Amino acid sequence: MKRLRSALLGGLASSALLIGFGVDPSRVQAATGSNTLPSGGQVIKGQVTIGPANGNTLTVTEISNRAVVNWQSFDIGSNAKVDFVQPGTTAAIMNRIIGNNASQIFGQLTSNGIVYLINSAGIIFAPGSQVSVGGLVASTLDIKNDDFMAGRDSFTAARNAAAITVRGSIFANKNITLKGGAVNVSGLIQAGTASANADGTITLGGTSVAQDGTLKAAGGTIAIDAGTVSLGAGTTSVANAEGNGGTITVTADTSLTATAGHVLDASGSGHGGSVVMTAPTIDLADATILARGSGANAGDAGGGVVRVGGDPRGQGPLKNAKSTTLGSTTVIDASATTQGTGGQITVWGTDEAVVSGTLRATGGKAGGDGGQIETSGHYLDVNGITVTTSASKGKTGDWLLDPIDITIDNSTDSNINQVGGTIEAGASTPSSSTLTVSTLLTALNSTDVTIDTNAGPGASATGSGNITVNAAISWSSAHNLTFNASNIITVNAGAPITYTGATAQSLTMNAGNAIVTNDFVGASGGGALSIAMNARTITINSAINSLGGAISMIASAATNQGGGVLTVNGSIDSSSGTGGITLISDTDFTTNAAITAGGALLVEAGRNVTLAGTMSGTGVTVAAGATAAHTADTQTGSPALTLAGATTLTATSGAVSLTTTSGAVTIGNNLTLSGTAGATITGTSITDTAAISTTGGSSLSLLARTINLLGSITTDGGAISATASAS
Repeated sequence: MKRLRSALLGGLASSALLIGFGVDPSRVQAATGSNTLPSGGQVIKGQVTIGPANGNTLTVTEISNRAVVNWQSFDIGSNAKVDFVQPGTTAAIMNRIIGNNASQIFGQLTSNGIVYLINSAGIIFAPGSQVSVGGLVASTLDIKNDDFMAGRDSFTAARNAAAITVRGSIFANKNITLKGGAVNVSGLIQAGTASANADGTITLGGTSVAQDGTLKAAGGTIAIDAGTVSLGAGTTSVANAEGNGGTITVTADTSLTATAGHVLDASGSGHGGSVVMTAPTIDLADATILARGSGANAGDAGGGVVRVGGDPRGQGPLKNAKSTTLGSTTVIDASATTQGTGGQITVWGTDEAVVSGTLRATGGKAGGDGGQIETSGHYLDVNGITVTTSASKGKTGDWLLDPIDITIDNSTDSNINQVGGTIEAGASTPSSSTLTVSTLLTALNSTDVTIDTNAGPGASATGSGNITVNAAISWSSAHNLTFNASNIITVNAGAPITYTGATAQSLTMNAGNAIVTNDFVGASGGGALSIAMNARTITINSAINSLGGAISMIASAATNQGGGVLTVNGSIDSSSGTGGITLISDTDFTTNAAITAGGALLVEAGRNVTLAGTMSGTGVTVAAGATAAHTADTQTGSPALTLAGATTLTATSGAVSLTTTSGAVTIGNNLTLSGTAGATITGTSITDTAAISTTGGSSLSLLARTINLLGSITTDGGAISATASAS
């Protein structure tokens, strides 16, 4: 193929030649100073016309859709301009600089297509430089010609790749990529413009990235991926005033830091976008992260997503940070500002999370629920944190705190993880976390709170998974409180848990092993508190009063691990309202206290029931032995229903029923029954050695294979029947 050559002669004009095949670099003379232009251009692939220069302007015309040009140097003086004229916006030209010096861009670089600058010696966009292109790829890593011509951006790794520095302005209609050794940005980089379908992309990658300037890709994507990432006094923004917010992803192999008030903004006029930051060590000493959605665009509203250090609960595709720190001036806001639901915020540190900034995920002012916030670290410190998931016209969101072991007292917050309304214990050194009551109450003022000791993946601590309440908790705000412990929940003496508000709320306790209450749990302010407890073993040594809210306690046995035992030594009361009481144990149930329900009272045990005290409700059902609801019977022998002390069962508007499906009913202490729909005692055998009496005109029916009446039975007018049946 015929090879044509042309020369660029300083500022002298010469006729342009079609350089489909090369330029003789020996005939090139470069200008110097402010009028400097690239020199020694030689076409390697494709068809390109280079120049000639017109004063301080060089025009490079690409004829083929892709082309490769090698240059001896590619510098642009402050008064100079290089213009690439390409056949379309998707056309690309790779300019490889084969000289030994870094490219220095002081002037203007323009194109209507995509321009590649490849210089292993470095690339500098100096202060005052102006790049305005369809797309830009600047790299100190090489690309093979054949890969480029085939549309493959396969960069060749270099052990000591040179730096790329941006101190000027770079604008692209679509995509900008800077990839090399160190990438330092203190100028302006902007890709795309704000629109409903914005898709501009900025990609920075290298051994290190220092971002002290401004990155803008409205509604688009910004991705930073390097060995270390340092975000200084600058802005990284995919905020979109014409649609949904975009996506920011910052990934570091070793450390990621943000200082000097760096702003990462993925807000949108519709839905908020997303900000994801991952690294083994993350230190956001002073940063603002925004993923707000205004909901101004109908049909698409709500806060966005912020992930710092990992996915929720540390479970997901993101690599989890070992250590994550948020300084006291750091703000993360994923709120719905006008309309819609608040977004999701996760701050995760597998070994350690120190979070003392401000986190918001509020619902829209015109409508919408609050969002979800999680602060999690196996060692969690939330001293000084401010969290809100409030919703003025919707349901409050949730804050999760998640350490390994957590103690609630009045000392100092330490070693706790907080995710929205969830608080979890940490799992490093130390293995136990402390949550102050004041921090808990501050959170409850604006959000539902969950305290969780179910350790996420990668935990290196050796805690037990306990939640221990050592100080009184009293809250009046209209928010719910949940305890989730992988092992034991203990409410110690002198540490009551009291809801004093006026509206109905809930308290939930879930434990993998046991729940023990040694002080009051319930409500005292007028509003009902629904109370739910779930564990293998539940022991109530204190008063429980829901002021009319429903009460549920379920002790579930684990196969070959025992459990399923529910023991009530303190009174349980829901009689101030219509809430029922449900007490279920897979194995044994024992009570010697008063149980008073505003609704129906149900007691079920997979094996044995032992009663002493008073029990009442609109209807009262006590059943021993496997039932339709619970059949986890891991013991041998027949079940039994036994009165260990004087017992009174009262049904105010229904029946009283004592039943064993395949065992004995033993009445060794006085039993008083009152049911407007009668009282029934059923078992394989019934033995009465004490006094049975009915009141209120209640009838009494005894049904068993064997009935031994060795005591007395008296009624005040109700019928008595005793049936011994072989079936």
